This record gives sequence, structure tokens and C-alpha cells, in this order.
Amino acid sequence: MAIEISNRQSQEELNVELYKSVAGFVLENENVADNAEISISFVTDEEIRFLNSRYRGIDEPTDVLSFCLDDGPKDPHPVLGDVVIAPKVAGIMADKLGCPLNKELSFLLIHGILHLLGYSHKDDKKRKAMQDKEHHLLDLVASRFLS
Repeated sequence: MAIEISNRQSQEELNVELYKSVAGFVLENENVADNAEISISFVTDEEIRFLNSRYRGIDEPTDVLSFCLDDGPKDPHPVLGDVVIAPKVAGIMADKLGCPLNKELSFLLIHGILHLLGYSHKDDKKRKAMQDKEHHLLDLVASRFLS
């Protein structure tokens, strides 16, 4: 799997290799093709606010956005898409939850990847399935990478 990570923010110190490992683990756990590609960007709250405004019509920062690019199951070299995360915004939520930033960032990465894989939270049934999957994967990630 090709996992490209860019860190375009300096507000939070990040272990980029940790998140590359988390992404790889999640993709393997979800049986994503070995030749799939994904891009992960850590950005400022200003950049994510711009993206959120442009693509969702919501003029405020958010913690994570996903941009799906996969051409479908017949694509011999699937490019899944981009996950964009704002660590500073995530840090506010981590503080509220009383959890370490690396756990909140891992959760957001899982959430973003699941969106790229077709999961949604548009109705109660889909939301429950996505949340169950998120929590299951976060438990696995936490025991493997965050302990």
C-alpha cells in the first residue's frame, strides 16, 4: 500500500510514522488491495476551515475531512483518496475527552479512512455500523500502537 503523509502544520508535534502505521493497519484490517493509495495531510485550522467552507459550505474549522477518489472495485490501482486532519482542532476535543492527542488523531484517521471505504453516518443504521467499526479498530490500534 502506498500511504503518503504530509504535515503542513507546526502547531502540534506529530509522530508521522505512527499515523502511517495506523493507516496501514486499518487498511489491512479492512482487506484493502495491496496496491491501493491513500494520502493523509495534517493541516492548520485555517486550511481545514477553507476546505470545509469550499466543499461542505460550512465556514468553520473541523477536525477531519475525507475526499474519496477511488474509481471503483474494477480499478486495478485504486486511489482511495485523501484524509485531511487538523491536529489543533483535534487537540481541543482530546482535552474535552481527557484522552491523549495521539489517540484522538488515530480515531480521526480511522474515521476518515472508513469514509474513503464507503462507510457513512447519514442515517441511524449506517451511523451505528460506522461507530461500531471505529471503536473496534480504535481498540485494536490502541493496544498495538498507543500503549
